[in-house]
Amino acid sequence: MLLAQRKALLGDNTLYPLLFLFSKHLFYENRPILNVYKLLFKTQRSLLFSINNFRQLLKQIVLCPD
Repeated sequence: MLLAQRKALLGDNTLYPLLFLFSKHLFYENRPILNVYKLLFKTQRSLLFSINNFRQLLKQIVLCPD
């Protein structure tokens, strides 16, 4: 049901608490998924950082051999 239809059917007083409960339910249900996503994102960023550091080190070795 569209938001406007639900608002017309239930009225503002019922709609906002329902939206609050729905958003609260979504947040708490998906919280472990969000935590896993954060962990993967941090791991990916640190891996990219390591790859970039390795590339820079490799360039220094190739450009300035001893």
